[in-house]
Amino acid sequence: MSLCVTRQYHALRVARSAALQLRPGACSLTSSRIALRFHQSALYSSSSDPGSPPNSAIIVPRSLAVSPETLVKHIVPLQKHHYRKSRFAVFFVTPSFAPWLLDDHKFLTKAVHQAFLPLLADDKYAKVHSLIAVVDKLPTPLSVDGTKSVEDEITSRIHTPPVSDVGHEGVGYMYLRPQDFAGSVERTGFDQNGTIGFTIAEGSTKNGQFLDLLQLPLANTVFQTGSPATMTLSTWEKQKESREFTLTNKSDLVHQTLRIHTPESADPPNAFAIPLVPMTSPRQVEASMGNIVRRVLDPSGKSVTASEELEKTVPQYFKARGEPSQSISVWALLIPRDLVDSIQAETTALLSKANTQVSSTDTASWDNLWSKKSTAWNDIVTSALSKGARLHRVLSGGGGWGKKAGLLSLDPSFNNEELVTSAVQDLPSDMQALDELSSALHQVVQDGDSVQFFVSPAADLDTNDQSEVLNKISESENLWSYEFGMIPSTADALETRSWQRNNAASQDVTVFRNTFGALSEGGMTMKRQILGDKGQHIIAGGTKIDVPFSRYSSIEPAEDVCSPHEE
Repeated sequence: MSLCVTRQYHALRVARSAALQLRPGACSLTSSRIALRFHQSALYSSSSDPGSPPNSAIIVPRSLAVSPETLVKHIVPLQKHHYRKSRFAVFFVTPSFAPWLLDDHKFLTKAVHQAFLPLLADDKYAKVHSLIAVVDKLPTPLSVDGTKSVEDEITSRIHTPPVSDVGHEGVGYMYLRPQDFAGSVERTGFDQNGTIGFTIAEGSTKNGQFLDLLQLPLANTVFQTGSPATMTLSTWEKQKESREFTLTNKSDLVHQTLRIHTPESADPPNAFAIPLVPMTSPRQVEASMGNIVRRVLDPSGKSVTASEELEKTVPQYFKARGEPSQSISVWALLIPRDLVDSIQAETTALLSKANTQVSSTDTASWDNLWSKKSTAWNDIVTSALSKGARLHRVLSGGGGWGKKAGLLSLDPSFNNEELVTSAVQDLPSDMQALDELSSALHQVVQDGDSVQFFVSPAADLDTNDQSEVLNKISESENLWSYEFGMIPSTADALETRSWQRNNAASQDVTVFRNTFGALSEGGMTMKRQILGDKGQHIIAGGTKIDVPFSRYSSIEPAEDVCSPHEE
């Protein structure tokens, strides 16, 4: 089926996806809002396919012993009539193939020549660029059900998070325009980690122009390339009458921002799945300091230590699931005062689905909710974030004596050093602004906040050969355009059991066309940058999503764009 489409999204205006909307008042790092509002409409009409990057793919080999040439030949060249707009090729590779990047001739040179193959047959001068980065894994893209409304399709994705998808080794690629590359930061020291960002929304509000960014850490490649992260930006030139590209410039980067959603794409359909299940109802915070929660009010209004309810609930949770007690990660949702009632109502509604008689303090009700028979995936956290709540991992707490008894320590959510450095470079150099920034960075809990605790149930991971399942998915022409997410760091322990590693030296591959993405073990950061009076970008808000198997997915509405390989 041809992927040449004319926009059919004229009635589809999904609000700025995952946009970090500022609450009224001063710019605070802890008062951002993530907008995830939907309009109900057909995802696409019967006369068109969903939009997608003009030419992109995720290539998954059956065996890690595959040759570079085998993967390169599945890169569909960019046709010459797209060259004026798209001169940048972006390649993602996973750690098993990172050693290929130590020698440009091993993979990169071949990939660039394949990507821009039609230009080699032309006698004219040509100049192209490539970005190549090593990411932890590549995702399994999911199909879009064109019979569903936008709201139903997005709800389905939120309520069925990919909790068994630890990702795959392989290569991904896409083409972008020169103006889609922004925010390059070159490496200045050996010990710098790397990140890659994606502009998922941009526009204007009463606070001025903004950019909303989704940022992922790159893979740690110390043992593959000798560098903590590997990402290079290179320029290639072909002289007149020449039949090959020559590398003319190459830079090692620690950060690169890519624009994947442009103003022309309006508000693309999207979903953000965060696989968390509530452990408690919201509790008002009575005392806190910085990122430490000291005391909360229980359902009767009595002041108790912050960890008291959790210390009782966690053993109950394992008992309800029939699992032995073990270490567990807990997240705290900090809820502004004006949202508590709505979040409590959503929690009660979730309990009611698992019980005939519901009480937020009824042990049986919570036991049924936590039951291993059917995990109660929900959109409480996604909805709360859309209205201004913030999510933080609980780092430590409970136990202790004296003043430290029952304290809970929350992850401040951002790398403070990174944010301070960025903000100090951009903000006016007056001490008052810096003092306000310091206060915002360290005061995690705001006046009037309530806290609700969540857990992410353990998933059963499938390490069997998945090639048949992947091949079936790859046959779908309607895949989500972009998939970015987090996988647990424990995935490293599964490497020796990986179906790709255990297979013999097969050259078989599965190719997912018109989709692109990456999975990170370090979580995702979403932040908003606003344009200052002097043209500088200022970080105005954000949140960190480090829940395993969280996934941001979107569809790129195409407008009069033909996929080159389908022409």
